[in-house]
Amino acid sequence: MSKIVFFCIPAHGHTNPTLGVVRELTARDHQVRYYSYESFRENIKEAGAEFISCDAYDAELGLTPKDAEKIGKDIAFSTHILVETTLALDHTVCEDMTKYRPDCIVADSMAIWGKAAALKLNIPFVSSTTTFAFNKYSAKIMKQGFGELPRMVFSMPKINKDIKRLQSNGYPFRSMLDLMQSDPQTNTIVYTSPQFQPCAETFPDNWMFFSLTAA
Repeated sequence: MSKIVFFCIPAHGHTNPTLGVVRELTARDHQVRYYSYESFRENIKEAGAEFISCDAYDAELGLTPKDAEKIGKDIAFSTHILVETTLALDHTVCEDMTKYRPDCIVADSMAIWGKAAALKLNIPFVSSTTTFAFNKYSAKIMKQGFGELPRMVFSMPKINKDIKRLQSNGYPFRSMLDLMQSDPQTNTIVYTSPQFQPCAETFPDNWMFFSLTAA
């Protein structure tokens, strides 16, 4: 029996795809602990995992509905919120992981606090990607408009400042790309089939594509 820890952001589109994986793991007698938010408690417990609430740490950030609308649209703001959440959870998560000693951490691609803890504590890590997977080939097809480039350039000083805050707390991130993307060596689950994934043939074998509706 393995001990597996999941981390996810409070979004149905990111959480729901993982629940089938959790059910399969618990059905095979693996012990699953899932760090998430109160609105997902019952669904996570129904899937067989032990639920751990992260709400208290989000409350410390004092986010408003207007702030929530900016996440995903403003890269500097999004990075800042992810870094703030990671640092707010830093002591509790690292202490929990040190005591619990999981065999593996599975973290949503946006729940960087899970990835950060895995890297900091040298725990095997799996990235959970509920959007299409990106690499240098697929990015050319799914590229954003030229209007994004100036915003990215002007955002870099703020983003680099937040990266340095993570570094000062023992997290081995060198750049925003380290923070946000999975490299080819990272074991990655992508919740879509290769038939729908652009440039699926360019991803390594340790990136698993599958459909939740597959037989």
